[in-house]
Amino acid sequence: MTTRNLFWLFPISLLLASYALLTLRVSPVHAQSAPLSIGTWTENTGSVSCPASAGWLPGGTCKQYTVHCSGADDDVVTVDYSAPTGTSKGTIAFVAAEGGTSPNTPVGQELTFAQYYLSQGFAVVQTAWLNDWEGLDADGDSGSDSVLVAACRPATVLSAINASTTYHPSGAMCAQGASAGSARIRSSGTGRRSISTM
Repeated sequence: MTTRNLFWLFPISLLLASYALLTLRVSPVHAQSAPLSIGTWTENTGSVSCPASAGWLPGGTCKQYTVHCSGADDDVVTVDYSAPTGTSKGTIAFVAAEGGTSPNTPVGQELTFAQYYLSQGFAVVQTAWLNDWEGLDADGDSGSDSVLVAACRPATVLSAINASTTYHPSGAMCAQGASAGSARIRSSGTGRRSISTM
């Protein structure tokens, strides 16, 4: 290409770029929506069993809570806390795979990881829901099906564990999940301020 041809190429390119900038429509900027809320949990009274045969770590402290979230029916979660020997290095909360109704699943092998973490000085919290966590309308009365609304449930539980000196006495906290469990952890944090420090 000759210098003469390049000489004309520059003004034409400049003209096309100017035209593109002038005709470009700028979309107005909208404010980000407010963070999604988490719900509350209430400890249920009565004896709760977390047998090792069902995938729970033996010797833990087992409790049940009713989780209340706006837009979804209440659901019950079982929480089992196992303390390490000595001072805890931190807390690892397990969010089981599939619908979250078992503390240990073949795909997640949560029990294997939990035993290892406990042996390394970490507190371990296992969870299991009475019903699949993403089910919003067990009574058939609300007609709403939104995973984002249902994610309030695990967000509430993880937030409460993080804030609890019983379940999270010292160190950092993290959550571990496999398959749907990892998706549940991710969807729990989506737009929820209270879970962002976990």
